[in-house]
Amino acid sequence: MKKVSLLCRLIVLLAAFAFPAEMLADDSTDNYKSATSVSTNETANGKAFTKKRGATDTFYREITFSNYKDVDNIDLTFKVTDNNGNEYHLGYYATDPTNNPTSDITDFTGTQKYLCSTAGDQKFTLNINALREKYNKCTLTLTFNNIRGDHQYWYVTVKGTEVAPGAVFDDAYYFVSPQLTKNPVNPESLLCESFRFSPSRQRGGGLELGEYQTFNFRDFLIDKNLDEIEYWIQRGDGKVVYKAYQETYELGKDKPGTDNLRGNILNHEAYDCANDHKGVFKLKRGTGQSYTFFINTQPNSQNKRTLEIIVNDKNLGRREIDENGYYLVGNFKKAAADIDIKPNEIDGRREMRKSWFKGGIEYLDPTEDIKSSADSILFRVTIPKPAEGWNQLYLAVFAAEDIKNWGNYDINVAWGKAIRPQVQWIYKDDSYGLDGTALHGGLTTRRADATLYTQQALNPQVDDSYTSYTFSMNITTSTYNLVFNKGMYIMGPAVTATEEESNDADTEGWSIADADHQTKHALRMYYNRDSRNYTYHGKPDAGETTEGMLAKKEQPIYIKAGEPFLFVYNKDFTKTIFMGDRVSPKSLVIKDKNGVYCSDEMNVYGLATNDNDNNNHDTQYVNYLRTGSTSSTTYNPDFVITCDFGLPSGYYYIRLYIRQDEDIQKIYYLLNRAYTFYRPYADKIEDKTEYDTFKSFCDYHAVLVPEDIAIFYVSEARQADMEAVLTPYTAEKTADGRQILPAGMPVILAKKYAGKEEGNKLLTEDIVMEYYEEPNYGRDKHVKNNLLKGQIERKHITLHDAEKTVTNYLFGYKKRNGSDKPATIGFYQPGEGDCSINTAYLQVPGNISPTAASKGWRMVFDGGATDVSSIEAASAEADNSYYTLQGMKIARPTTKGIYIHNNKKIIIK
Repeated sequence: MKKVSLLCRLIVLLAAFAFPAEMLADDSTDNYKSATSVSTNETANGKAFTKKRGATDTFYREITFSNYKDVDNIDLTFKVTDNNGNEYHLGYYATDPTNNPTSDITDFTGTQKYLCSTAGDQKFTLNINALREKYNKCTLTLTFNNIRGDHQYWYVTVKGTEVAPGAVFDDAYYFVSPQLTKNPVNPESLLCESFRFSPSRQRGGGLELGEYQTFNFRDFLIDKNLDEIEYWIQRGDGKVVYKAYQETYELGKDKPGTDNLRGNILNHEAYDCANDHKGVFKLKRGTGQSYTFFINTQPNSQNKRTLEIIVNDKNLGRREIDENGYYLVGNFKKAAADIDIKPNEIDGRREMRKSWFKGGIEYLDPTEDIKSSADSILFRVTIPKPAEGWNQLYLAVFAAEDIKNWGNYDINVAWGKAIRPQVQWIYKDDSYGLDGTALHGGLTTRRADATLYTQQALNPQVDDSYTSYTFSMNITTSTYNLVFNKGMYIMGPAVTATEEESNDADTEGWSIADADHQTKHALRMYYNRDSRNYTYHGKPDAGETTEGMLAKKEQPIYIKAGEPFLFVYNKDFTKTIFMGDRVSPKSLVIKDKNGVYCSDEMNVYGLATNDNDNNNHDTQYVNYLRTGSTSSTTYNPDFVITCDFGLPSGYYYIRLYIRQDEDIQKIYYLLNRAYTFYRPYADKIEDKTEYDTFKSFCDYHAVLVPEDIAIFYVSEARQADMEAVLTPYTAEKTADGRQILPAGMPVILAKKYAGKEEGNKLLTEDIVMEYYEEPNYGRDKHVKNNLLKGQIERKHITLHDAEKTVTNYLFGYKKRNGSDKPATIGFYQPGEGDCSINTAYLQVPGNISPTAASKGWRMVFDGGATDVSSIEAASAEADNSYYTLQGMKIARPTTKGIYIHNNKKIIIK
């Protein structure tokens, strides 16, 4: 970090007042820590901006127009705070009209910079009414940066996001067909947002080139009752219309030469069109799987414009789909232009999941009949926002086989195998071409006999308010689709903010109403880019930022047993949803005689019969999901697999993760879970270790063990003395000191003396332990010489195995000899009953006779401590104390909240 002299600091401070528009500063210095809006509009006033990571002194805030239903304009100024706590008020810079536009913000493309000043006393006016005609939201960005020579200025930009239904932009170009396109708001118009052309971009993150535009649509969008459609290209304002010279021009009439063929391109044609002709182009249904159109809006010397068309074959032009799958390759860790992308390294690629679509229904494990008759085969992956935020994406696709053989190719040959977006000159072998910005488009492969390669990438710029994107490749149509996601909701009949709401008669379980706001059965979750998860923090106020919500305490959600739920972005099922995958976790509840769900966890906890299909070990507490979408904006049970809640109704903390596991992007949610520890009455413990509360433990997934609980494994069994040696396990730790216990590792958990107890009882303590953010962490980190074995499901453990090569002992409390007064904590031969869930038992090599085994094994710590004993009377009577969800014991609750009492969760209101 560069040092700044006192004189320089003084100059900067004086410049803020003497030269309000030109606040000089070192480019590399991040000078400001916060920004808020100031407005006479109550909804807009005092709203915090989010600081953009990876960008010096840049703040942004999303404005949702549904929060301003009766507002035409809002006035705005800004308050910024520097790193020393000094506040500055920024208004319109009215003293420089030649270099600064009007205070009325009318540019919504994000390119026009409206200068601010600390001496500015004039307010900006944001025309909400004009914005609302085109967009549902906008992002307002406040930046302190160089825009004139070496001087820095504050300036504000506005970029519209989420195009409104029916919006038409005057300077945009549209594919128009009387048989295919229709404006959803204005039936008399054929201009439709989903048929709008997108500008191409200069390679390497350059400027968008408005004169070069692309558009793609799939053949199956044409009505099956039609043989052909008519079409032309038209600008939004109607001043430019591209029509054919010939009245009945049909695409594909003249076959091109082989020099124009490339990979999956069946046909490529380029021809002139004119604004003053009345002819229309015609396209026969079934000519190809999809069609990509290029236009050059600049007239040539004959005042003609060029229209190019590519007809695409299926399977990206390959005879067969790569059975090993496909990877999305790109700059996932940091969305910047200077990233060196390496497809052969894990950080540079993400495996895409395969699914089949037929009749609008998605299949993960289809029958052979569905596979052979599927309408489309998709490969899809969801990528979360990197820690430094969005900027520019660089994306392409590779077949898994080509990634596998990467090292066998020359670097140019290797990159030449990329599957790239179709933009101008993609059909040429000797052109670098342009980059694509279209969120839907065609894909192409390099022709097998080509000697050179093109370098086109998918290169859209991304608004930082989005939290993830989903990339889909339809290999049947040789197309891609890119959806940017924001506004995550957990929704469905199972979820409400409070128990009272769940008891209401309700028909709104899957309501998609008011997509911008939390509703009864759709609770808004917020994305933390550091931990890469979504959490619930209560109902947000209008205009609340993500950072503002994440600063609040995480809140539990009331989830109702036996009811379904899903995770849906913006309550729109056509975009991105996270739903159940091919493995549905076992339900852990059962209905009692009154029809009320109660827990059956102690009997049935375990894995589904088909869990080995993905080896994720899905349970009700750790459930892996998959990305999906449907053809309907609303919930349709035929199109989705819901998550059915199989735990008792109650309040639960739920966290949704999108995390990288090797080169696979995994999506899953975690619930906190309470485990029962046992504490015998212990005023006569002979052992000096002071441990008095124990649990033998093992679970499918990694858990976070509190700092005050010790972790042991059995390193040695001394048969001569019948001693099991407990050795401390040194676990990796999180930043807050919790210990990460690897998934599936059997251990003994021990807690030191917790306070004096009265009565001769075996006491219990329920301690909540979170699952680790990477649930399958550490399966390869188990201690090699551990004599403990995990028993996660409830089943009977026998004294010997079938071959009598090992002898098994269960963890427990028992008199080792009839003359003993105290019972000893140790390992004893199994009885007739079943072993409890989530436990560990001792397995000793050899065939020890039942007589010799009857005394069991006492525990010794590090080989030096004596046995851990307690007095007789081991009846497991209920502990009458109360515990918080964090495992903290209290006499009685004094505040509202959720507590554990007699092994049951209760709510104090």
